[in-house]
Amino acid sequence: MRVWRDFSEVPSDLGRTAVTIGNFDGMHLGHQHVVRRAREVAGEVGVDHVVAVTFDPHPIAVLRPEHAPPTLTTIEERLQLLHEAGVDDVLVIPFSRDIAAWTPHEFIDRILLDTLHVRAVVVGANFRFGNRAAGDCNLLRAVGAEHDFVLEEVTLDGGPQVWSSTYVRTCLAAGDVVAPPRRWAARSRPAARSSRATSVGASSATRPPTSGSARARPRPPTACTPAG
Repeated sequence: MRVWRDFSEVPSDLGRTAVTIGNFDGMHLGHQHVVRRAREVAGEVGVDHVVAVTFDPHPIAVLRPEHAPPTLTTIEERLQLLHEAGVDDVLVIPFSRDIAAWTPHEFIDRILLDTLHVRAVVVGANFRFGNRAAGDCNLLRAVGAEHDFVLEEVTLDGGPQVWSSTYVRTCLAAGDVVAPPRRWAARSRPAARSSRATSVGASSATRPPTSGSARARPRPPTACTPAG
């Protein structure tokens, strides 16, 4: 798996791609479902290359640092988990206020069209992007009709709770260490940190994140645990 940490690192001769976009913090079941669907959609539209686009630092850490949530995984752990989930390459966008100021159309033009030559976009149904989160799936679908790419919205419904990193953080903060593993699949253990983001082969098992990430406190389980 290749990791590009700047737009200029993406090969100019990169073929058409299926792209999934997100923070992918914790790489929970919802994230894995999106990546799996991206692979399926890639086959449906005749491309064999799936690229994940993620952000480092987290956009909230740049725009509203006082409200930035604790991360569940480091960027190196996210890269390992994305590799294990089946993506071919990852573009890590070095998020900044300049990038935050891009309009939704600039985001589409610069990243999806000019850099990644997108043929399909697969994102969660609540995906928003661009300045003031003005872009949404409706805009992606409309632009896709003009520029020969399709959009797939994936509903992140995990039962009594929507699959989300926020839900996992809430449970861990409340001391509920039962519910979070149910939101991670068996291959979602954060990998041992490596000096190279592209290293592979780390063992996997269901376990909440460890050092440098959100931690569970030793309190009794709370209402975050789904019924049953």
